[in-house]
Amino acid sequence: MSSSVAELSAELELTFPRKLYRPAALAELLNCTSQHIYNLIDEGGLRAVNLATDPDKMNPYYRVSRDEIIRFLLSRDTSAIIERIQRQKAKANAQQELSL
Repeated sequence: MSSSVAELSAELELTFPRKLYRPAALAELLNCTSQHIYNLIDEGGLRAVNLATDPDKMNPYYRVSRDEIIRFLLSRDTSAIIERIQRQKAKANAQQELSL
């Protein structure tokens, strides 16, 4: 892993502090629709765990791990997404500082 990829991976770990994400929460962070996240899961591009008590039912209860999100983002040319996430994070930090 090159140093720039390692640095980016470390930044992404800070960007995604929780260990597991619901598809809707991940969609909000990535500025896309929940349906797009479900499509990525169904197509195998994004791996998720189905925590449903009966996995054969029609309504999955997916969770995506932080490690999988990072793997997914690093496997694509996602510089625009990463820059947007960093801007959103900076904006949230600035708003938090203003509220203090």
